[in-house]
Amino acid sequence: MNNSNQKVVRKWTLGKVVLVGVVGFFLLGGILNILVPDEKAVEAPKSQALIDAEKRVAEKQAASEKAQAEQAEADAIAWKASPAGKLCASHVDWSKTMCDRVVNKEIALGMTKEQVKLSIGNPERVNKTTTANVAHEQWIYGDDYVYFDGGVVTGVQQSDR
Repeated sequence: MNNSNQKVVRKWTLGKVVLVGVVGFFLLGGILNILVPDEKAVEAPKSQALIDAEKRVAEKQAASEKAQAEQAEADAIAWKASPAGKLCASHVDWSKTMCDRVVNKEIALGMTKEQVKLSIGNPERVNKTTTANVAHEQWIYGDDYVYFDGGVVTGVQQSDR
C-alpha cells in the first residue's frame, strides 16, 4: 500500500530481551525492556504542501539540467568554430587540449614535431644525436631549446628574458 503520495512511518513497540547474567545472579535470567521496530509499517499520507514542494524541486532540477545541457551544446559549437576547433577538425587524432596548446603557441611534453612547428614555427637550427635505439634532436629557437626523443617532445629549456 505504498504510493508516491505517502511516506512510511516506523512504529516502535516495547519488546523484551532475556539476559543471562553470570555475575550477581549466578546464572539466573533477568529481563530488560527495549524498543524494537514493529513488524508492520504504518503509512501516512503526504501533505499537499509537501507534494507541491517536491514537485517544485524536481521542476527546478530539470530546468537546471536542461540549461546545463544547452550551455554545453553551445560551448561545443563555439569551440568547433574556434581556431583550435578548426585545427582539430583537420587533425582528428589530436586531443582538444593539444589543439588548444598549438593555437596558443604553447609547447608541452608529448607533442610531435608537427605540433611544435604549427605552434611556434620552424627551428633556427637542429642538432641531432643517434643512439642504438633512439634518434634525439635538439631544436633551437634563439635561446630556447626543445628536445625530442623518437619524434616526441621530452624536454623544453627556456631562457630567462
